[in-house]
Amino acid sequence: SNTVIFRSAGLQVATVDANKRVKLKSIVQGRDLGAMIEVLSGIDANDVVVLNPPDSIVDGTPLRIVQKTT
Repeated sequence: SNTVIFRSAGLQVATVDANKRVKLKSIVQGRDLGAMIEVLSGIDANDVVVLNPPDSIVDGTPLRIVQKTT
């Protein structure tokens, strides 16, 4: 649920394209499980999504990819 953007156009997720730019995708939500939601359509398992995107994010925004360190 920390990847979903709530907009007047509906629910969207910011994904990362091959050029490391934002591509917004509209999603259809299924069940709401609290910290997680079920996504019925709009993205697939190979999409890379942006965690905690700002409300101001738009298509084409350049991204700097940061890997989680443990």
